[in-house]
Amino acid sequence: MQYNRKLAVNVLATYREHKIVFRAISSAIKNFGTEEVVVVLPHDYKDDIYLCLGESLLKTICNNSCVDLKIIPFKWCDSFCKARNIALENTNSELVLWLDADDVVADIDSKGTKELREIFDKNYDSIDMYDVVYNCYGLAGDKEKTIRKAKIIKRETIKFEKDIHEMPVPINKDKIVKGYIKDVEIDHKPIKDPKISCERNIKMTERLIKKYPNDIHYKFNYANDLIREGRDVEVMPTLVELLQSKQTSITAKCWAALKLSRSYHKEFSMQLTETYARIALSYFDDIPETYCILANVYHTRGCIDDAITLYNIALSKKIGGTQYEGDIDVRYYVYLPATELSRIHLHLGEFEKALLYNKYALNTQYCTEADKQMREKIIRLLKKSV
Repeated sequence: MQYNRKLAVNVLATYREHKIVFRAISSAIKNFGTEEVVVVLPHDYKDDIYLCLGESLLKTICNNSCVDLKIIPFKWCDSFCKARNIALENTNSELVLWLDADDVVADIDSKGTKELREIFDKNYDSIDMYDVVYNCYGLAGDKEKTIRKAKIIKRETIKFEKDIHEMPVPINKDKIVKGYIKDVEIDHKPIKDPKISCERNIKMTERLIKKYPNDIHYKFNYANDLIREGRDVEVMPTLVELLQSKQTSITAKCWAALKLSRSYHKEFSMQLTETYARIALSYFDDIPETYCILANVYHTRGCIDDAITLYNIALSKKIGGTQYEGDIDVRYYVYLPATELSRIHLHLGEFEKALLYNKYALNTQYCTEADKQMREKIIRLLKKSV
């Protein structure tokens, strides 16, 4: 696939990831037809790189005569941004797709190919794509969440700032022109223990917060990693601080409010759950999870009609239909609200409606054996009621 604007792939491999970097590169070449690949590796691995990557990477690169491969050694210094900026400095192409070693570009269909051609012809500084997290902190094969990120950037106008979860920012421009690809995804599939990665990030961020105590970005990253570790109570003060700070972006405020709402929901504090869910709703009114949280609160209080209304609002939301750029559990699109609505209508004895919503849930990739058993139960009860 060739475009009017040349595209390079920059890949950053950290501890142990040098052994799987060929997956990211192979998927990028296959789906984007890139002509340039720049791999940044920790300094300790530069001597045995070819042995570590094996023949898979070499064949992938060498069999495509148009690909220019560069391997850049990097002495690790607790800075992902410095590593990514070094990759940019060693890149010649106009556009750069930046990946981690454990990323894989999902196979692109004809619809995605057409969308890529159209968006590449436009002079965007950055192009957003969905970064989909698989089996990191959930069950194998499950999509845990999607994060909208600027994954393709214009080399001359973008650089990276902030460490841990790095951020593309404009160079000498007040505002960047952003595009958005909705039919192409980056799958994040780590093979190492995510707990190790999370603990490393927490320790790094704690050091950075001590050095920069007023930096909201580092506090955001710190809160995010504490939540991944399941340390919900410990993270609450940081989330409240993010909500109260004038420096916090609207997306980050919404994210903090949603996390607080989830945390209080686990603690069965319905009043605070509702309070923070409504704060999140005040920033973005098109996130299905917010409506599901509120619906659950009303259902717990016995306000069934209000719960049904809110679940139906959640059910109406479409993937990609929000400007919110935080993480979203994709199961809240259709599957979870449909499942809850099916259960409610079954309890009310409204079997036809229960069957309809159960069908919605079964038509998603997240359906389980319990959903199939639910369908059989509803059909049996429906036949008895006739």
